[in-house]
Amino acid sequence: MKIGDLVRIDTIIPDLSNVGVIVDWHVIYDKFGDAVDRFAVVSWNGDSKPEHEYPDMLKVINENR
Repeated sequence: MKIGDLVRIDTIIPDLSNVGVIVDWHVIYDKFGDAVDRFAVVSWNGDSKPEHEYPDMLKVINENR
């Protein structure tokens, strides 16, 4: 996954109306500078307020190449 990919929440029954685009990545570091958690920043359905999502909960629909 990378910035610009179209994604949706990966569920058994896909919700095709809820499509988002990855606009950034948010990484949390510990006090030693090691990455401990990583979130995809997703803008859902063109909403102006992006949300943080775990990457393993997302499925790429159309990769931006």
